[in-house]
Amino acid sequence: MSEPREGLFLVDKPVGKTSFDIVRQCRKWGDTRKVGHAGTLDPKATGLLAVALGRCTKLIQYMVDEPKSYLFDVKLGEATESGDTESGVVDTRPWAHVEREDVEAVLDEFTGRIEQVPPVYSAVKIDGKRAHELARAGEEVELQPRPVDIHAIEIQRWEPPSVGFRVDCGSGTYVRSLARDISLAVGTVGHATMIRRIRIGEFDIEEAVTPQAVDEEHFWSQVLSPLQMLRGVPRYEADASQCEDIRHGRKFWVEGSWDEGEWVAGHDADGRLLAVMVCSDERGEQRQLWPRRVMV
Repeated sequence: MSEPREGLFLVDKPVGKTSFDIVRQCRKWGDTRKVGHAGTLDPKATGLLAVALGRCTKLIQYMVDEPKSYLFDVKLGEATESGDTESGVVDTRPWAHVEREDVEAVLDEFTGRIEQVPPVYSAVKIDGKRAHELARAGEEVELQPRPVDIHAIEIQRWEPPSVGFRVDCGSGTYVRSLARDISLAVGTVGHATMIRRIRIGEFDIEEAVTPQAVDEEHFWSQVLSPLQMLRGVPRYEADASQCEDIRHGRKFWVEGSWDEGEWVAGHDADGRLLAVMVCSDERGEQRQLWPRRVMV
């Protein structure tokens, strides 16, 4: 019996392609209908797109909340409706008064847990419809602020009116909103002219393959295994008896230091992922592991 075709494929998405375009290509390359991704990238954005294949689509939920890192460029003095270069300029304001120190001085306002209004060209739903669909149809879109986590943000390039940034942030952050709001905070307007995702959790853009460089004939040799997909999750190697417990979804006790509620990737001696388990109870040095997403 052949091994199931499943795993994680890291793609360096080019500008102009949608995330679904990449999913559609992966279906063709892998000859499978079961394909999903862990976090959308806008058509104008480039960079790391993590694509799950086969049964690993069930594991996406353990990746979507991973922190992400982006590089992005902001052009001061010009605002667009979309927040990037997808739409035309709708407002201009003077920018020459803005010094690097002014921008650095406001970055603390955009660090930690902040309230952020998504761009009108976004996938946020309003009465069952996507905001970007309403905006493109010419309807007025009013979105409410939502909390997001910004772990770190810094200037990496200063060539006004263009400013380059790096941001490390939590899931749900809109980089286009950061570009808009930082510009407003220093007394002008602005929009993102480049957005590139360079990291998702433990996965780096250097590991990704561009669509042009994909070896279609040997596609599966470029796919990370299910266990590698859970790189950021603690691992536990189960013995033969525990493997049987896992297969049947039975809880079992082991020595460990996981916190109650923490996820653990259970695997066998050959490195095959058996299940995603949760630490469900503690008793001294003992921890109870409960298989929640069984993969065998």
